[in-house]
Amino acid sequence: PVSSRRYFSSLRTVELDASDRVRVPLLSTSIALEEVSVDRIEAAIAEEDGTFVVPVSGRGRHRITAAFQVPVLRGDGLPGVDFSITPTPVSRFELTLPGERELTVEPNAGVTTARRDGRSVSTFHVPMSSFVRVHWAEAVPDDAQEVETRASANVVHVVRPDDGVLSMHAYASWEITRG
Repeated sequence: PVSSRRYFSSLRTVELDASDRVRVPLLSTSIALEEVSVDRIEAAIAEEDGTFVVPVSGRGRHRITAAFQVPVLRGDGLPGVDFSITPTPVSRFELTLPGERELTVEPNAGVTTARRDGRSVSTFHVPMSSFVRVHWAEAVPDDAQEVETRASANVVHVVRPDDGVLSMHAYASWEITRG
């Protein structure tokens, strides 16, 4: 189930050898793209074969920044987001979340987190991949009156009949993901 959206920003750098105009693929059209800029100037966005593309022209290095939203998935386990990207050698992402959070990113990426104004601003670089998965631990807001607890447990019963005796053992394991 989808409960809300999280805002991301992505940064890419491309270098052109000629002054021709090329269309650089960015993200899948399944993502809510908000804005794209090339060299800090708002850029036009087009769609080709299920992918957002941005036209870039001029010889040299160009910096492409995109801001977009993806739905937060909540279910069994930690909340997170999954989305497809166009494979590039390195992509830089920034995610801002309320409270103090620690991110886990797949494929494995080094995550740097800074705390600003009660929010966690996390930056990470993803190696060449077509898919990104980000998960984080829920933080309980400081102003929360009641704490909602999300937990799961497994109980296994082992029963063994012996001569005149019935032996029973119970094994329990639990996980608390919030609260």
